[in-house]
Amino acid sequence: LTSDKNMADSLQSVANDLKQKQNKDKLKQNLASKKDKDELQKKGILPNPGVSDTLQAAANKLEQQQKKDKLKQGMENREDAQDLRDKGIISSTENVAASLQ
Repeated sequence: LTSDKNMADSLQSVANDLKQKQNKDKLKQNLASKKDKDELQKKGILPNPGVSDTLQAAANKLEQQQKKDKLKQGMENREDAQDLRDKGIISSTENVAASLQ
């Protein structure tokens, strides 16, 4: 019985070592595939370095509002369906979304 207990303890130690090595390997793999700082800043995950932390929220809000304004201006300046038909861009209203008719 004593040798069986020693064997079980030995296997448990090996299992613990293996688990620790697996965890280290997984951590190395995750660190190797992590995104770099510039990419995270471009995606808006990290704040931009040129803006202080206290102004970052206001800068984000301003950027979002500028995008909305640009989209709204583009929508207001688009041509209506009749103008597109006159220019030969669309041929009929059959395949045109109701919002464009």
